[in-house]
Amino acid sequence: MAEGVETKAHADLLRRLGRDYLQGYAFARPMSAESLQSWLRERDCQGNQDKFYKKT
Repeated sequence: MAEGVETKAHADLLRRLGRDYLQGYAFARPMSAESLQSWLRERDCQGNQDKFYKKT
């Protein structure tokens, strides 16, 4: 788990170093539980699966 990931470049580097779970502003700002549920539903409906979120 890597926390504090702020850019796509950071995410890419951490993936190459073997980190499977990333958290930080590169993905989303802090939000309430209600906002998170809406954010996740919206991303799922739009098919947003940014490649640097997942290990490929």
